[in-house]
Amino acid sequence: MALFLTFGIGFLIGKDHAAANATQMPTYEFTSADQASEVVAQKGLVPPVRERRRPCTNPVGHDEADLCAQWRAAIAAERGAWAGEWSMRLTIVGSLLSGLGLIALVETLRQGRKALERARQANYIADNASRIGLRAYLAFNIEVLKVDLDGPKPTIDLKFLIRNTGQTPAKGFKVSRRLKIGDPFEAETFFRTKTWKPTQSRGLLGAGQEAVREKRYGISIGEARKIREGKRHIYFFGEAEYEDVFGNEQKLQFRRWMSKADLGHFNASPSGEAST
Repeated sequence: MALFLTFGIGFLIGKDHAAANATQMPTYEFTSADQASEVVAQKGLVPPVRERRRPCTNPVGHDEADLCAQWRAAIAAERGAWAGEWSMRLTIVGSLLSGLGLIALVETLRQGRKALERARQANYIADNASRIGLRAYLAFNIEVLKVDLDGPKPTIDLKFLIRNTGQTPAKGFKVSRRLKIGDPFEAETFFRTKTWKPTQSRGLLGAGQEAVREKRYGISIGEARKIREGKRHIYFFGEAEYEDVFGNEQKLQFRRWMSKADLGHFNASPSGEAST
């Protein structure tokens, strides 16, 4: 657009200037010596005899040739001055158009960078959404099969399972769990004694699959008596560690407790249930 405007204006201006009468070669009038003598010899008022000459069309003698060269030099100088003036004006116009083009280019680059950044953010969001929707998620559940606190060997029979509710497998799946007797409303340090090793491990837990385990836990007679008296609670807690298909380490923490008020059901602890 800048080139079109610049050269288009220059072409129009040059065309108008070339069509002007100022570019044509001038003429002059003169009277020869013979003609002048004839006029003087006549009586009365006689209009002078003059001849119109175009030296640059058919020059006669060195004087007319020199006059033609001077005229041509003057016209060339005039055209050069005119062309220089308009060249300067067109240069200014071109510079302004170039400046506007540069500003537009910079703005285009800035908008392009913004669009690229938005595309990157969209790709990042889409990638996270894909990972969130496809990765493995583990859910814990526990069932009390039997509680015997009155016999000579008090025991608790439990069935606990971890289910993969996600759409992809959980790799390197392993579970650490523990049953422990403690006071009601134990402090966090009670649950942080992770000195046990994983007691259940398998290489892979597929989507929709369950890891089920049944186990009998023994309790001392003294602890069983305190549980019946309501002085002690039964805690079952632990965590499951695994790796999703995207290579990220994930963890499920569970914490359940049971009191004498309901010896057939474990209650979830809001402070101890967490999943990444």
